[in-house]
Amino acid sequence: MESSREILDSIRTDAVSGSSVLFQRAVDFVEASLDEQREVSGDVLACLLAELADKIGSAHPTMAALTNLAARLRKLAGRVQDSDDVRRLTSELRRYQAESLHRIAQLASELIPALAKVMVISDSGTLRAIVKEILPKEVTWIVPESRPDCEGRNLAKYADGLGAATILTTDLAAFGMVNKADLFLCGADSVSREAVINKVGTRAFAAWFASAGKDVLCAFDTFKISPREVAIPELAASQPQDSPEFKLLHGKVVSPIFETCSISCFTHFITERGIFSPDSVDSLIDDVLV
Repeated sequence: MESSREILDSIRTDAVSGSSVLFQRAVDFVEASLDEQREVSGDVLACLLAELADKIGSAHPTMAALTNLAARLRKLAGRVQDSDDVRRLTSELRRYQAESLHRIAQLASELIPALAKVMVISDSGTLRAIVKEILPKEVTWIVPESRPDCEGRNLAKYADGLGAATILTTDLAAFGMVNKADLFLCGADSVSREAVINKVGTRAFAAWFASAGKDVLCAFDTFKISPREVAIPELAASQPQDSPEFKLLHGKVVSPIFETCSISCFTHFITERGIFSPDSVDSLIDDVLV
């Protein structure tokens, strides 16, 4: 069984998994921390929750699901009595995410027609749920490998393993295939009133599909909504590669991981609460943040 330290380290160093997966790992971290502390209650437990919240919130600052989880832990710290209160919260969050992914996949199926060719980017629990849900519609998935960490390869392998028609391509070659795609689909690491934060490349694909008059879909559960604009940390925006072939004598190698994409680039936002247009995102966020 992994220790809480091992789980937290894996969250901090994971540059491949999507926000949904890291959220689940963060819940694992909370539960493992409780197990290691055995029976704690009252002020001691409140201090522990505050400490866990700080660690989770700083693990991936671009991912609103983690910062929102941290906020829930801090709120609980103000009234917690015993560890059962915390375990009820973690159980509730696990159930919420599973139900949200299922509902999002169902709604995505309403927007994606049978036999469509869909360009996707990166890999996430949300995208995998959609791929699985609409398998009977015989959709073809066009998947760029998503450098620098190539998590698109993982999504392509997953779709292929289900028997879905799958085309894995390099990032640059993908732009030569956009004319063959009917629409673009992505997940999100964070969503604010102004922009979506997601894997680098999202903005370019979204802008091209929008300019061509094609649907641009973004799927996410509302726990990824941020109450404020999320800044991309410098380290997350520029990750130098360590392998020898990337070494330069006098320059530096910049491999962006995240980027922002304007809300206006998308035609539909698919959430567990329904399907929203860019004009209705503000009302969605208002409802979520009440």
